[in-house]
Amino acid sequence: MLAAVPAGCAATNNPEHAFDAPRLADVALQDAVQRLRTSLVSSDFMARRDAGAEPATIEISVVENLTGDRLTQAEMWVLAVRLLTAGPIQATARKENVTFSVAANGRDMLQDTALAGPLAASIEPTHHMKMTLRAVPEDTARYYLEYRITRIRSRRHVWADSFTIQREVVTAD
Repeated sequence: MLAAVPAGCAATNNPEHAFDAPRLADVALQDAVQRLRTSLVSSDFMARRDAGAEPATIEISVVENLTGDRLTQAEMWVLAVRLLTAGPIQATARKENVTFSVAANGRDMLQDTALAGPLAASIEPTHHMKMTLRAVPEDTARYYLEYRITRIRSRRHVWADSFTIQREVVTAD
């Protein structure tokens, strides 16, 4: 299971990351959490699950920034972890016997962030998750946030969705 994540944007301890860059406002993060939860709950993948189902361990293994904005890999991992550790996502996961974990490369990236707390070592995953952030060409104030879950054994995509989220620019002090 993933550790709890602070509500604000996670700051890195690395001065290289101190620049003006787009971030998600807390309200945008809450909106993304609700959209993600709603989509997961209504998916065929989750519809077949309950607390008695065979455990599913979904390892977020890829985060991708295709926006053209300056977001580091560490910032992308922070975003992914903040979304997946949000209360509504974790409550749904417990109800459906699902555990989220972070791939080793993600845990390495998170070491220089405010999330350097206790992340569980990656349990043998049954599924991989990919998160992609894309630009919305007709609206520079929004991003597309895309998710895809693939069952490892069959390599079959079991869930995918995308939605737009609000973006804001935060100036580093």
